[in-house]
Amino acid sequence: MRRFPLCTALFGAALFLITLGGWLFRHRPEPLPVLRLADGSVLRVEGLAWSGRPLVQLEPGWMTSAKLALPAGWPPLFGMPVGHFMHVGRDGLTLALSWYQPPSNSYLRSVTPDVTHVGSNGANHPAAGSWNTSWGRVTSVMFFPQISWRDERLRFRVRDGTNELEFSLPNPRRGEVFPQWTPEPLPQARSVDEFQFTLASLKPVENPKTPDRPAWTPELRIRRGGTDVTGWFGLSHVFVDPTGNRCDERLAANEPVWRVHVTAVPTLDFPFPATAISVRHAGPVPGPGEFLRLPASSGAVETGLDAVWLTGPGCFEFRAGANVSATASAGPIQERLDPWSRGVVRYAAQEPQLWWRSQVTVADETDDSPRFWQPRVRRADGRPVELKPLRSPAGEDSVLAQLPNGVGFRRDELRRYQLPADLVGESITVEVICLVPLRAEFTVAAPKLR
Repeated sequence: MRRFPLCTALFGAALFLITLGGWLFRHRPEPLPVLRLADGSVLRVEGLAWSGRPLVQLEPGWMTSAKLALPAGWPPLFGMPVGHFMHVGRDGLTLALSWYQPPSNSYLRSVTPDVTHVGSNGANHPAAGSWNTSWGRVTSVMFFPQISWRDERLRFRVRDGTNELEFSLPNPRRGEVFPQWTPEPLPQARSVDEFQFTLASLKPVENPKTPDRPAWTPELRIRRGGTDVTGWFGLSHVFVDPTGNRCDERLAANEPVWRVHVTAVPTLDFPFPATAISVRHAGPVPGPGEFLRLPASSGAVETGLDAVWLTGPGCFEFRAGANVSATASAGPIQERLDPWSRGVVRYAAQEPQLWWRSQVTVADETDDSPRFWQPRVRRADGRPVELKPLRSPAGEDSVLAQLPNGVGFRRDELRRYQLPADLVGESITVEVICLVPLRAEFTVAAPKLR
């Protein structure tokens, strides 16, 4: 009598384990593709990342740490460390690949494979960017901005000389319900502040290399008070489909509805109100080794503009927004531009420079800034001064960091401009103007060639 409950319990536990094992077996992850190319090399898909999955760990962290802790020359019992990679932005898909060469027993890191995404409608979507890595086994990372997200599986084609190989991956967004958009007839009008944006049509821009797949550009008209506006805005646009694909030229033909996002950034010809001028200064340009801080208005500081600096020729170093070193010599110096946490700015120049930092909050890595600042400099007689924008070759003058609460990002930017050398000692007027873009959105039927 006492054994019966025990046997029943053991039988039930065994049945549960068998059922669980069967379920886990049916739902086990599909192995990632491995392709053997014509020259005997092996191309392996190591992982993928997509919208909503900003970080993909290709193997457990403890495994990578254990491999890295082994001495050099250890037998590759578990393979090389794989590590992890980032998917930046909310669009597209990123693939991590390894390319192994058996004869040399090494991974190819100087050559990027030719991989194209093939949609269900036959359209080819090449990678928009790729780069080689030194992350253990991963040798290449490729970004595909457009993906046929409605397909059951995602197809990719690899060109190996004259040969073509294909592989497919399960769609990680399979089963996701995408929004339904209803197109509106053209022309469409939108009111933004005191302006009216009218989208008349989408005009094809043919490319001789892809005559069957032209780029498209919106024909837009901007009016204020019934009068056409010209020269006041710099226009840009991006097309978006319901699955999240974004492009400024064309989208996949199998999406019948697009949205056209138009951004209009005011130019310096725009009739700005006085409140848009964040900095105004009149005076002589500093001489060698001299500098001048141009204070920003309280409103500008609240919206993210840091102090503006005007420096003469020489070597300068600033830390946390304050000058700590200035000399008249413009000799060799290790330039450093560090917007992160408003750190170090160090440079040498033979001409005067104007620079500042700004800090704005954006919802996503790919979002445009809600405001920009643009300088306008004039000589004493009113003639405009031509400014040369300066950028850091290392890209250190623009840094994006996630906010501590995990909601949104902070974009720190440093802007530098070179002034003509003959301005030293001359009186000039400097204005730094806050530019707030205007944005309009239109929902249209996807264009078709006639």
